Amino acid sequence: MNIKIKLFILGWLCLSITLKAQPVPVQAIQIGEAIPEAIWKLPLAVVNHPEGKDSIKLNEYRGKLIILDFWSSWCGSCLAAFPKTDSLQSQFSGRVQFLKVTFEEPAKVKNGIYSVVADKALWAIFPHRILPHYVWISPEGRFLTTSDSQLINSGSITTALQQKAPTFQPKIDLDSSKPLFLSGVTTDSVLSYSLLIKGAAAGYASETLFRKTNGVLRGRAMTNRPVFDLYQAALIPLFKGKGEVFNWKRCRFDVADTTHIFYRDNLASPYLYSFDFIQPPNQADSLYLRLLAMLNQSLPYFGRMEKQQIPCLVLMQTKRSASQHTPSGTSITALVSQLNSLEALTSLPIVDESGYTGKITVPLTGLSLSKLKQSLSYYGLELTQTERSLYVFTLTDKK
Repeated sequence: MNIKIKLFILGWLCLSITLKAQPVPVQAIQIGEAIPEAIWKLPLAVVNHPEGKDSIKLNEYRGKLIILDFWSSWCGSCLAAFPKTDSLQSQFSGRVQFLKVTFEEPAKVKNGIYSVVADKALWAIFPHRILPHYVWISPEGRFLTTSDSQLINSGSITTALQQKAPTFQPKIDLDSSKPLFLSGVTTDSVLSYSLLIKGAAAGYASETLFRKTNGVLRGRAMTNRPVFDLYQAALIPLFKGKGEVFNWKRCRFDVADTTHIFYRDNLASPYLYSFDFIQPPNQADSLYLRLLAMLNQSLPYFGRMEKQQIPCLVLMQTKRSASQHTPSGTSITALVSQLNSLEALTSLPIVDESGYTGKITVPLTGLSLSKLKQSLSYYGLELTQTERSLYVFTLTDKK
């Protein structure tokens, strides 16, 4: 069968688990269409094949229900679904073939994961933006449907094997570059918009988004994120505006169940939220204060920033004239940020009052407080436990 050669572009945006287009010599097909003969015979590079093969063809699995599992090493939801798909593969052995597919190079694939690698063809034949993405091909060789991981289960597979179309709707990838759930509307045309929903937002990945008009930031959006992430979107810039740096050690939680605040294990969680908050351009300067107010008004929590006298570790310079410099290393600002992200190091926030302007090298692997102090001493720096009046974020349940 002759296939007209076309070029498509497929690419990816790692942090948002969103994909866009790169050149490959194939043409997309539609649900319900037969898989072209040339696609069945297309060589596909693989790693960790059970029989040690370096390449396969879809034709080797012809006559089975084939489920292509598009994934990437940076997609946590993809990796979390592997045990389930492996179990279903065993349950329906001989009748179903799950085939993992990634555009990444072999080095990115861990030992034991059988997968198509460095792929462009299948990604263009079955284009999509959001991972994980599953393509169902019937035993008769037709493109049945697409789905996310929540619909990969024995019931759906049994239905497909019985030569029935799956009862669920095909997976739809929505465009998060536009205001959420506003079809055909751009940020530039929106004067004001506020949306906050609870539960998984189908069609969207887990993303953090910025809404700009003519280069002016006038809105923020997040999709499928836990409560804490929503508040962070407002708090990071608000703390910065006060000349301080937000981190989890500046947080106090007075809530009945903190697991709901941080829960992010899968995109079907009822504890995930999505919001889109766009302000008029003349109110852009107060965006984050208004965002915090919107979250407090809508969520079952109340968050506030306030100054408190709290214990902390203060980084100070003790031997200014004798301090050392490293030609290549990390700035004090970056180092303090890294140290504050290490939960096991200390529960106290670390504050920089050193005035140190040079580079510094501190190995973070296996770092303890005593090792940190020893490394700092080389640069004429020390950590002293004391108290400071610092901004703190407190989150409480609404009464």
